[in-house]
Amino acid sequence: MINSLQKHEDSFFNSLLRVQQILTHEKAVKLREQDDISRLDFAELVRKRFSVAVVGQMRSGKSTLINALIGKDIAPTAVNECTATINHFSYSDKPELHEQFRVRWIDESEDYFPLSEVEKWLGKGADDQNALQKVVSRLTGHGSTLDRTKRLEFFAATRFLKTVNIIDTPGSRSTIDEHEQNARSVISRKISDDRGRKHEKATRKEGESADAVVYVLNSVARENDADMLDLFGENTRLSGSNPYNSVAVVHMWEMAWDDMEVDPLQFLEGKINRIQEQLKGKVSTVMAVSALLSRCLDWLQDEHWEFFTRFGKLSRDEVKKLTRSSAFEVKSNSGISVESRKAVLESIKSRLMAVGGMVEDNAKSTTLALTRFLCRFACVRSITRVDELQRQVRELGGMEQLETLLEKQFFARASLIKNGKLLTQVWEPCQIAQEQLRSYEQKREDDLEEGKNILKLLEERGRHDSVLSPAIAYVTKTFDAVSNDALRVKQTRKELSALSRELEKEFESYKEDIQALELIDALSRSSFSDEEINELRRLFGAKGLSLEERLNSPSPTREHVQKRYSVWAQKRINSYGEERKIAILAEKHLENILDALCQ
Repeated sequence: MINSLQKHEDSFFNSLLRVQQILTHEKAVKLREQDDISRLDFAELVRKRFSVAVVGQMRSGKSTLINALIGKDIAPTAVNECTATINHFSYSDKPELHEQFRVRWIDESEDYFPLSEVEKWLGKGADDQNALQKVVSRLTGHGSTLDRTKRLEFFAATRFLKTVNIIDTPGSRSTIDEHEQNARSVISRKISDDRGRKHEKATRKEGESADAVVYVLNSVARENDADMLDLFGENTRLSGSNPYNSVAVVHMWEMAWDDMEVDPLQFLEGKINRIQEQLKGKVSTVMAVSALLSRCLDWLQDEHWEFFTRFGKLSRDEVKKLTRSSAFEVKSNSGISVESRKAVLESIKSRLMAVGGMVEDNAKSTTLALTRFLCRFACVRSITRVDELQRQVRELGGMEQLETLLEKQFFARASLIKNGKLLTQVWEPCQIAQEQLRSYEQKREDDLEEGKNILKLLEERGRHDSVLSPAIAYVTKTFDAVSNDALRVKQTRKELSALSRELEKEFESYKEDIQALELIDALSRSSFSDEEINELRRLFGAKGLSLEERLNSPSPTREHVQKRYSVWAQKRINSYGEERKIAILAEKHLENILDALCQ
């Protein structure tokens, strides 16, 4: 019985491969996507590690967010950063790879460079372009520039990268317009326009190939939330991306909090609620995250935290006055001298350059922004203890919540998302191909009908004129060829139709899995026990799609499945609302498994 189910699982991929073969080799099928479909390696796509694309506008802090997720500062950052390449971050336990990065060129060749050279790939202007050309020519002989770079690859041995690969995208063309305007004094309009188009195309390609997408929304320097949402809708969101495998992150929100009469948490809740409502149906979740706050827990030392807690004892008016100047040089009677403030700023800046890997300008701006927020936050919350300030900053940073969300919503459903993605890639071409085959088949049948009449006429006249014998033989041969072609196309169409129905059934099953998991996640209170919730998550594919993984048994029997089916059938009767919907889906899944076991 288990073998029959294993065959069923294998048939899903065999069906995909057969559909691919028909779509790319059947001469009656003419698709614009044929080349793309022929290049799909379904087996490799299934084996490939789960990947998350990070998509965002310039200065949205994508690199800082990526470093916070990874748990190590390897993503390149800069004050005016405009990522000019696709950057991949993967796990490796080889120490030598942690001190260098790999450049994969357009021709698929590759070279390794020390991490200190990565600044030359940030794409800031013509000078950097020339410097890059020189270093590449000298070290590799390629004579290549940014235009010859396919992607950069970075490596680290961190817990997060053991689970998932991260893809940092350069962003859409429109999001770098400001950078391009500044660059046009040294770079021609054509060069910057071409680069913008390449960024947009690369972002779309990488985002669409990733298993999940994290959209990074920058809340800074916008008139209001509506402006930010307009940028998201027009310039950032990938067309056709699925809500269930995407999340929007409102990043660098602490820079937008300026009213000390409003608690940061209250400020955040209002902003997130507004954005969540506007993005309903476009992303699965909207959440606030500050990678900068989270990373400062690793960067800052005890003396810095003690400095911030001194502001927890001051009045809001005093702190407003002290932090109004970007250099914190306002004289006051607070007991915190200008000299001590300047000394702390310099110390934090040096620390960020030493452990955060920042260049001086970036470290300076980061120090000012971070210090201003933490001083004001300690004051608003009246926090005077270091451990309490660190605890609350960790909570406000939101990185642990983001990791939990990614684990719960994406990584645990990796197989579901992958298979759903594979189905989506062939579904529409499959429907178009069926119509083309049907049209081709009809045309061949019309040719056969016309051929019958011609052949009948020739045979009648051939009885009295032997000269027509070669013509009759040729037409007969052609008629048989057309007849065989029509039969072949008819059989292919029927096969494709049957495969399409099979894949549609699988696709509906995957959608039900996702729907059920979302219903489970949304339960605020439940009569289901923790054990039953875990059973449901497994049944709906959160821990894998094989029968053994769904039923949490190395050798499940029909009796075991029948018993669980009876349990959930009874729960369907006794449940209400969302729990009833979940029980119905569980009963249906178990019924399908029973049917497969009987085959």
